[in-house]
Amino acid sequence: KVVMDVNSWRNECHFSVTYTLGVCRSGLVGLLGSADGEWRNDWMDTSGNEITIPSDLRRGSGFLPTFEYARDNWCVPNEPASNFAYEHDTSFDFFDVCDNPNVAQLATAVDEADEAIKKACHQDSFCVLDTV
Repeated sequence: KVVMDVNSWRNECHFSVTYTLGVCRSGLVGLLGSADGEWRNDWMDTSGNEITIPSDLRRGSGFLPTFEYARDNWCVPNEPASNFAYEHDTSFDFFDVCDNPNVAQLATAVDEADEAIKKACHQDSFCVLDTV
């Protein structure tokens, strides 16, 4: 079952999608972990091998390690490896941001954000990222 909601916030359209799987098959893994209900083991490679989650993600260092985890373990490396069908005006290259050249700039912007923003965000780098 897939439920999609559309909301407007700050004059922007935001989509929220909820996926409900009927019966989870054993060994199902993905970018968001496994269906075992345990968030502490949700970083894994495509074979389901657990990867240690950095202990300080919620204390300000989360952006870059999280991006690198997703890029290094879950980015589709090239078009032949993709299972997607692309619309007539798009292609693999259109969506491929695995080597995003702005990552270092974003990480620096989060690190150098105003202290008041960091305090308001309780040092959560993902919250700070939303402000830069």
